[in-house]
Amino acid sequence: MAGAPVRELVLGDGRRIAADVVLVGAGTFRDHGGPWTAAASYPDAEPAFAELRRREGRSLEPVLAVVTASGAIEPKEARSLDGILVLTTEKGADALEGSGADVIVLGRDAELDGASIIERLRDRGFRRILTEGGPRLMAQLIEARAVHELFLTLSPVLAGEGDRQGERSTLAPGLALLPDERRNAVLRSARRRGSYLFLRYGLEDAERG
Repeated sequence: MAGAPVRELVLGDGRRIAADVVLVGAGTFRDHGGPWTAAASYPDAEPAFAELRRREGRSLEPVLAVVTASGAIEPKEARSLDGILVLTTEKGADALEGSGADVIVLGRDAELDGASIIERLRDRGFRRILTEGGPRLMAQLIEARAVHELFLTLSPVLAGEGDRQGERSTLAPGLALLPDERRNAVLRSARRRGSYLFLRYGLEDAERG
């Protein structure tokens, strides 16, 4: 592809290109399966993305890490767990025995701590960590103040809860924000494609400011 289109794609999906590891919750993994890579979004630009990662000394694709307390991740279409990093409890590790996954045991607790998740990924040498959710994992990471940047997409579609209360999740369910606690953000960039807005917020800057 020509230089300008590749540059546009890089800017649009740079977080996936630059990530060392993509972190997702078990529910997100079960429902979507991946891959969470820039090449999956823009297949025609895969050679350019691979070259960028090579220049930065990164692996061809980011490692996929899944968080599960129970170990029951059951990927769609019987996808192999070979090469997938799983962060779980002792009970979850027992359930994953023989699965082929690379298992990291965080402890015995049913609830995994966001700070511990990030710490163990850092211990593995991962510096740029991208999370694609789901919402419970996002809540854990926000509560641990482990989220430095938030990429938020505003869609031109209106959605309402209606009578089915509780079926539509918030960004961080179970985490009480406002009026007692605040998580401020600073807008770093905004991009538009059609009627979609792609917003990039810095949480670290806001906490310092």
